[in-house]
Amino acid sequence: MPCASGSQVRMVIDDLATPVFADSAPAARAKGTRKYEILSTTLAGSKEHIDVAGLTGTRERRAQALVDGVESIAGDVVMYMTPGDIDNLMLLIIGDNSSTTTEVTTFNFAELLPEFGILLDRVASNGTRATWEYQGLKVARAVIAGSAGSPVTLTMTLMGKTEVFHGAVFPASTVTLPVGATAQPYVFHESSVTYDGIAYQYNDFELIIDNFAEARQENSATAEEICATDLGVFLNLNVPWIDTFAADFNVADVTGNIAFTKSPYATTFTFGELVQTKAAPPVSGKGQIRWNLQLEARLAADGVLPAIRVVNDLAV
Repeated sequence: MPCASGSQVRMVIDDLATPVFADSAPAARAKGTRKYEILSTTLAGSKEHIDVAGLTGTRERRAQALVDGVESIAGDVVMYMTPGDIDNLMLLIIGDNSSTTTEVTTFNFAELLPEFGILLDRVASNGTRATWEYQGLKVARAVIAGSAGSPVTLTMTLMGKTEVFHGAVFPASTVTLPVGATAQPYVFHESSVTYDGIAYQYNDFELIIDNFAEARQENSATAEEICATDLGVFLNLNVPWIDTFAADFNVADVTGNIAFTKSPYATTFTFGELVQTKAAPPVSGKGQIRWNLQLEARLAADGVLPAIRVVNDLAV
């Protein structure tokens, strides 16, 4: 029996809610169709069974006493964060790319999130293709994280409407992986954080963009809509506690940013106003005292600067 190896898995994202993956007609595909290098995925459909068994004169359970219940489509896609991927995915994560000028794209918060589709090739070992098509997807949550000595990762938690299994050939020849420097991931040491005008040192970070998505599922076996109900933007940093930063312990409602630079490319996440949870650093022994800085980004008091704005500069 042949092996089905994870190394053979491939994924394409299409900017259409019902994706166009015509294997022999690349011209029919949406403009936003793009192949991605991923690290792992748990995206899948899950259908409940409802047991309607009654009294039948026996303890045995009948197969026909099970009926199909509702189905949910959800899961994570994990990848390294590259300048090129950010240029394509940030629109899906926060909903808007308000301006593009000379390879510089600015993304702002939008109330509505766009739908998109995914084709995932899970590589069956029985001689056919094991391809799944996911329709009506939205980004429920995105986490950008990094730690010293490692590449920066992007984890997107997705929710969708339908999952379709089919054996079509994956469009590997016409939808190819991106190449060049924009396809190389940012590395932790290429990041920097400024908070209240101070450049911080840190050994790990986590930027969370949570759309608090909910599936609206009324009298339907599948989701009728994926609704973004709120916005939470959080930046967590593990920093050394020194007197330079002590003044920031009680600071409130100041701006800041986290930036990534891989010359000549740069990606900057700017926050409207950052509010922190008041918590003094713990002292656990003779070792270095560290501070878990937990920040929440909110719309600025002037109502102009959104909770999060992303500028992706691919200009050479």
